[in-house]
Amino acid sequence: MKRLLLAIVLALALYLPAYALDAPDPAVTYNILIYANQDYELNMTFKTDGVPENLTGRTYKMQAKKSGAASPFLNFSSFVTNAATGQTRYRLTRATTRNNSDSAGTYDIMETGADGRVKYRVKGTVRIIGTNTK
Repeated sequence: MKRLLLAIVLALALYLPAYALDAPDPAVTYNILIYANQDYELNMTFKTDGVPENLTGRTYKMQAKKSGAASPFLNFSSFVTNAATGQTRYRLTRATTRNNSDSAGTYDIMETGADGRVKYRVKGTVRIIGTNTK
């Protein structure tokens, strides 16, 4: 009986497709330089093989942390501006850039799909440099 069961399992294994776990998509690296005391806006279009992705049902979050810090020093306002054409926007206010003058750290953009699945799309360094003219 055990041999028959083993034979059936092996036979089924030959006909059932194998599923591999999805490897995480590598995040694109993009480094950002921001001038203090000004509003900052970053517009991005997500594409696959040159074709804009449909972002319907997806949300985005962008934060930056200083080296070794537990909490972010920058929380960007994040928007999907045109889901059908893959367009997103990330903003910092003038007050935020002014209050974080001469600061640096790393950031990433996290995407949450309609199914709750999370992946990181963009990462890099962010630096806010001081300005002379106010």
